[in-house]
Amino acid sequence: MCAGVVQLVNDRRELEEIVTWVDRVLEHAVELRASDIHFERSDEGFSIRLRVDGVFRSQSAPRSALAQGVLSRIKVLAHCNIAENQQPQEGVIRRECCGHSVEFRVSVLPTPFGESVVLRVLDGLHEAWELEALGMDDATREKLNHLFEARHGLFLVTGPTGSGKTTTLYSILRSMNNPSKKLITAEDPVECVLPGVTQVAVHHRLGFGFGEALRAFLRHDPDVILVGELRDLE
Repeated sequence: MCAGVVQLVNDRRELEEIVTWVDRVLEHAVELRASDIHFERSDEGFSIRLRVDGVFRSQSAPRSALAQGVLSRIKVLAHCNIAENQQPQEGVIRRECCGHSVEFRVSVLPTPFGESVVLRVLDGLHEAWELEALGMDDATREKLNHLFEARHGLFLVTGPTGSGKTTTLYSILRSMNNPSKKLITAEDPVECVLPGVTQVAVHHRLGFGFGEALRAFLRHDPDVILVGELRDLE
C-alpha cells in the first residue's frame, strides 16, 4: 500500500474518531442536563468541562492529536469559519440528542494557546417553565404573583452563569401570558418559543440591538416587555 493511501486511511479513521467523540460529548451533556460545555486550550493541554447545576465537572479529553480536529468539528457544525482563528465567532448547532431536538449556542474565543470554545445547551424538553417547578418557597412565589399584578414598574432578574435566569424569566412570562395582555421580548437569541408571546431576536451586526428593539416596541402597544440582556448604558 502506497504512502498516500495509508495517509488517506489514517485521516479517515481520525475523522471518524473526532465525529464520534464530539457526538458523545454532546449526548452526555444533555443526559446530565448541563447548562454549558467548555472546550479549553492551555499550556497544560486540552480539557473539557461541563457546568451542571452551576458546578463544573471535568470530563475525559481526547488524545492531544485530536484537539484541533474536535474544535474544527464544532465550528463546522455551528457554521463558523474554520479558517479564522484570530477573531471571536458565534454560531448555533441544532441536532437530535437523546431522542429530541436540542440547540447549542456556540462561542469561540482566540487565546495564546489556541481557541477556547463554549457551548450553551438549550434543551427545552428539560426546562421547568412553571413557577411552581422552580423550587421557590410559597412566600417568594406569592410576592412574585403580587408583582405580576402591577400595571407599571421594572423587574430585574440577576445571577451568575447557569443559575437559571432564562428559565425564571420564561416561567414568569408564562404566568403573565393571557389574551388580555400583549407580551413582547427582545432576545439574543430566542431560546424557546412561547405561544402567545411576540418574541424578537436582535441582530447587532445589522444594527438592530436591544436599544433599537425597545424603541420599536413602544410603538407596538405592549403591556409587558422583556429585555433578555442589559449589556450597556443604553
